[in-house]
Amino acid sequence: MAADGGVDISRPQALAMSRPALTPALAAHGIVDPAAGTATGDGIRASFASAILGLFPISAGLFVLSLIVTLFVPGLRLRGRAPSPSVAAVARAAAE
Repeated sequence: MAADGGVDISRPQALAMSRPALTPALAAHGIVDPAAGTATGDGIRASFASAILGLFPISAGLFVLSLIVTLFVPGLRLRGRAPSPSVAAVARAAAE
């Protein structure tokens, strides 16, 4: 329970996945009905599922955006890297 008497939501996943952890948290607020405990656990699990499903379209959009940006980045030669002497000699010979 929170210090101000409110609901402590610092560990919702633990409460949603563990009936033994949820029951005392609800009892501290005067909720002892087993059906209310089940409904609360189901509601917390459903909210997690909804939040996770809501992230999939966002992540897909970011993936597509990053792919498009990557395709438009020009290919530049790295600084400080010169071709090996044998490659330079072959290139000069081919140019003559």
